[in-house]
Amino acid sequence: QRTQTHALTHTMRSPACRIGASMLASDLAAMAADAKRVLAAGSDYLHLDLMDGHFVPNISWGPPVVKALRKHTKGFLDCHLMVSDPAAWVDAIKDAGGDQYTFHLEAAVERGTDVAALCAAIKSSGMKV
Repeated sequence: QRTQTHALTHTMRSPACRIGASMLASDLAAMAADAKRVLAAGSDYLHLDLMDGHFVPNISWGPPVVKALRKHTKGFLDCHLMVSDPAAWVDAIKDAGGDQYTFHLEAAVERGTDVAALCAAIKSSGMKV
């Protein structure tokens, strides 16, 4: 039994583990340098939390900061939208240079957004969902 289980676990493929450094923990006055530092240290991508002050009480940064950071890195930018209207930000994040658009399903559903259409719009803009 143990040998069969051991053999099975070695033949099954596990999903690859990826590390995304949260830029919210960076020194905002040195965000570009911090992004380069964490990517050089082995981070697979940069995670950017964008908050509107409505969906969550905090306010962080928006598309202008994503655009400014994009000028300093070719790293993959995962933009995590913690906003009350996820559909409203797709074009701005795409134009700012986001590579992935992560949104909260409950925000879209509460607003009555067609989630499949939102995902299609994100994909057609060239970003991952």
